[in-house]
Amino acid sequence: MSTARSRPLFATTLAVVVIATVGCGADGGVQTTGALGERCNKDGSCQRGLVCVNDFCLSSYGYGDPPPGDPTGGDPRPGDPRPSDPRRSDAGPGDPITPPADAISGLTCLDAGVPRARKVPSPGDLVITEVYPDPVGADTSSYREWIEIYVARGPVDLNDLKIMITTTGSPTTKQLASADCLSAATGAYVVVGGQSTATDGVGAGLPINNFTLPNSSTVQRAALALQAGPVTIDQMSYPLPATEGTSYMLKAGIVDAALNDDPQSWCLAGVPNPPFSGIGSPGLANDVCAPACREAATWRAVRTPAAGGLVVTEIYPDPNPPTTDGNREWVELYVATGPVDLNGLSIVVVTSSTSTDTISAADCIAAAPGTYAVVAGQGAATDNVAAAAVITGFALPNSWTGHTAAPLSINLGSTVVDAVSYPLPTTAAVPPSTSSLVGRSYQLAPDQQDAAANDVASAWCAAPGVAGTAPAFVGIGTPGAVNPACP
Repeated sequence: MSTARSRPLFATTLAVVVIATVGCGADGGVQTTGALGERCNKDGSCQRGLVCVNDFCLSSYGYGDPPPGDPTGGDPRPGDPRPSDPRRSDAGPGDPITPPADAISGLTCLDAGVPRARKVPSPGDLVITEVYPDPVGADTSSYREWIEIYVARGPVDLNDLKIMITTTGSPTTKQLASADCLSAATGAYVVVGGQSTATDGVGAGLPINNFTLPNSSTVQRAALALQAGPVTIDQMSYPLPATEGTSYMLKAGIVDAALNDDPQSWCLAGVPNPPFSGIGSPGLANDVCAPACREAATWRAVRTPAAGGLVVTEIYPDPNPPTTDGNREWVELYVATGPVDLNGLSIVVVTSSTSTDTISAADCIAAAPGTYAVVAGQGAATDNVAAAAVITGFALPNSWTGHTAAPLSINLGSTVVDAVSYPLPTTAAVPPSTSSLVGRSYQLAPDQQDAAANDVASAWCAAPGVAGTAPAFVGIGTPGAVNPACP
């Protein structure tokens, strides 16, 4: 799918705060935010629908006023230095810090300033569709995490909706609170996240103060649940540790509160959606699972090769002149089964250390069956090598003290697609010829193009011929074409 998609707007962008936690400033006072139940802004203002009463933001329709017979608005917390302050720690009527228990707020919200009955969601009305637990870089206290909620049946009001987050022990509870109606229509994708999601280009329709999600734990999964009062509206879990910079999403087309219980219904997101700086689709219908690539203007799943689907047929480890290799090394792959995409493949070489070079490209690098695809460093074009995939900084070792070969494999994640080795040092003659691999490729015999046959050293040889005999290539070898017979 194309990334040029419009983002549906949520019905309100009113900032909301965590109910259970009150942040404090350096002076020990409550942070100035102008939100419900918190201190008024310095100019005496509050968010829309709230009024400043005794330095605290309360609802304009009397939310937090003491009910008849309760002049204090609820019992004060033991040791509370403000016994006459309407802000209380209990769940009694009139207590602005626990609005779900308030006889007024539990039934109504402000719709354009006018109180009306709240439309409380029922089980299945809301579906968790995407989770972003691990923003790129240091995310401790950065509050850039978010979740996406799809409204399957609406309209509903999200006022007082609880987000229950559990790894070990008791769940952490975050809660939406606002005097205004947090109304969401059927088909809306609502983003609930920390106050700093805009740093990553995410406009959280419902920001929660200090909202975070676990990205690692001693357990393998973190559980999320949405609750309205005591009723669970939806629940799911996501794997730990989380993948940095990539959301965990419900597969495209699945927006069901029962189906999202199954881990098989989920995957890592594969498509970037600017201005979001990560991989995912906050506020949009979910797209293609990872791995994904772009073909023309459309994203699709990468066609990954199976083990043996690609065969290493030629290696060029030591460009000539040898004084400067200049990232001109390359590896040729024969496509035994296809079509496949080269996106995400890694070339892994082991000597005294292990080097891993991965093909990272947004556009699909397609390879048809029966063709030869060259993966090369950025300098290979200097030698007139037409590479299917270019890896910046790619190089191959040409010596290893005390060893006569370098293992090389083509990997896709944990899957080894093919594995071979080539002789070292490259300055030594490759039997049965007297030629070295300086400026010459190490090639597989054309009748041995098989992921098992190429494991045997006798199936390989130094490329025959002299420099300049192959079309365009200035070295000795046949990058991108069938190999000649070995001598």
